[in-house]
Amino acid sequence: KTLERIRDEKLGNYTVLFVGPWSIEKLREVVTFCKKNKIYFVMDEMWDRLTGTIKPEYQKIDKKEFKKIISDAGKYFDGMLFMCEYGGLMLYWPESTVIGSPNVIPPTEDISIAKNFLVKKLRQLIKSAKKSLVQPPLICIEASAIAKYLYEAGIDRVDLEVTYSNFTELYYSTTKGATLAYGKKQFGADMAMVWYGGNEHDRLWKHRWKISLYHAFIRGADPIYAEHGIMDYKALGKNFSTDSEQVRNFRKELSDFAQFCALHPRPSGFPMSRIAVIYGNLDSFAFGPYGNPFIWGQRGPHGIKTGSPEDSWELFNSFYQKLPWEFPYKFGEQDLSGNPPLGQVDVIPAESPLPLMKKYDCLIFLGWNTMTPEIYRNIKEYVKQGGHILATLAHFDTRKKRNEPVSLIYNGNLEDLFGIKVMSEGKIYEGGIKFKQQPGRGNYHFPLWTEKCDPKYYEGGFPICDIKLTTAEIIAAGSNSFMDTWERMDKNPVLIANKLGKGMAFLVNSTEFPGYRNLKRFYKDLLYFFSMSFQKDVIIETSDAVRFGVYKERDNYLIYLLNTDPDCIHQVIISCGLNRKIPLEVGAGEMKVVYVNKRYLISSENMKSRITKIGMKGRTLFLTLYNKQETPEKILCFIDGNKWKGKILFC
Repeated sequence: KTLERIRDEKLGNYTVLFVGPWSIEKLREVVTFCKKNKIYFVMDEMWDRLTGTIKPEYQKIDKKEFKKIISDAGKYFDGMLFMCEYGGLMLYWPESTVIGSPNVIPPTEDISIAKNFLVKKLRQLIKSAKKSLVQPPLICIEASAIAKYLYEAGIDRVDLEVTYSNFTELYYSTTKGATLAYGKKQFGADMAMVWYGGNEHDRLWKHRWKISLYHAFIRGADPIYAEHGIMDYKALGKNFSTDSEQVRNFRKELSDFAQFCALHPRPSGFPMSRIAVIYGNLDSFAFGPYGNPFIWGQRGPHGIKTGSPEDSWELFNSFYQKLPWEFPYKFGEQDLSGNPPLGQVDVIPAESPLPLMKKYDCLIFLGWNTMTPEIYRNIKEYVKQGGHILATLAHFDTRKKRNEPVSLIYNGNLEDLFGIKVMSEGKIYEGGIKFKQQPGRGNYHFPLWTEKCDPKYYEGGFPICDIKLTTAEIIAAGSNSFMDTWERMDKNPVLIANKLGKGMAFLVNSTEFPGYRNLKRFYKDLLYFFSMSFQKDVIIETSDAVRFGVYKERDNYLIYLLNTDPDCIHQVIISCGLNRKIPLEVGAGEMKVVYVNKRYLISSENMKSRITKIGMKGRTLFLTLYNKQETPEKILCFIDGNKWKGKILFC
């Protein structure tokens, strides 16, 4: 009946068979229906998450007949769910949930042992499952940031379980980044609105559901599907039937979204990004949908608690937060805070290949990283070839046990990357900070208030090292008085920068992580300064209520502007090529599509109008549409900086 609803109410062409078990007879009916109606499907989990063995209800299924049915489905079989929320089992589910499972990470202080267990165990389960019923491609739905470990173990596709948490942007970024690093073509989005989107089925609930669908679209997810809610709502103390107003509203938003996707195919590939954050080697940040006080599955009273490395990930959201008007370090003619360059920051594994790193102008470290010679060489080569990096000394620690002393790579001799040598560690610096100068390379604009000013970031102290500068320059230094001198302040360098090849390497002189209480505000502001430094065409100024993604299609850029505000219209100002600071509005809870290149800026009031080609001959502008039935009645058009007053012809 779910499939019939999908067909009859035009809810898309994709479904996941969540509600099992499925008998041979039912599966045969599903395959016949899906092939006839051109609906792609993913098979239910046949493997038990806790035990890592085939579920009892599938143990007696006819394997030969099952495989034949899957084979008969052809292209409409899109994969099989396998060990979904593996991150929960290994890392973030409560101890009471996983007790008795043979697959949890054993107690260990060595985080490399924990990581290797996580990957090796899943690899073993995949191998065992493939010998039985499980048919590739294997799809793992995961509600946290650990997609890179799932791919390393052999999962074919990771679908992000969207749980409507404050880490939603981060989890999209980590899933996309891991997908790129492992050479996969797509990742999906499993919209878990029923269990995690709230239970007040009012206007704001409906708005949240709608926005989450279009947000997944601009984020590059494919496929995008509802985990539950098509046939009923039975969760969080509520019980609504198929024909209830609440469930009909749920389906209506899904139907509208599916219609938009059918009429407006997104450009191939993923949205563009200029900045990537590094997901460090042996980092286990995985809060799941409800938090996690432990690292690497070391649960219980003797477990290893999270700390400043994990707190550092909270800074990620600052890329997407508008700075208040009174923030004194904002500069320039436009306030571009609230969204990063091109609207999105990726999160890529520290182990990523160099060609992927080179796609970004800047790489930034936040959470835990155990540095290795291989990662170090890649980072150094990335900078040599023109990249910029920002890190603290903590990210160059080689420790595999959190309770051991810091052990910097190459004994702290980082001269070939940062132009410094660490002479000694362990000192606590308790003063404030002043910016001294702009770096010798790059479009940076740090607040230079001279040495005669109050010290900034007087937060209570953080560990600092005695360092010897060789080729590095001091960008910010410690100060504890208004009437200070650079001669005195230079004895406590806080932020240094070093030219290397065509690039620039920035280092915060501390063996603590960015999320450390007394370092957090300083590093948060650094994220703003770095984000502003890489703003270049396409430049988009707007509220942080507006999320956006930019896609490249031949010579054009497609900008998807999503106003997440349920009540207020928001203005967006776009600059690209000859068209500078062109204003337009996005309605409350609506999405607008803008097409730009060096000469043109075009936007239709009908977002379903998909323009596939732009051309001009004389005083006539030619716009080729994907579907001429969606010809827009009203269109905004600027050419070479001027509002177009000539003829527009739709093809």
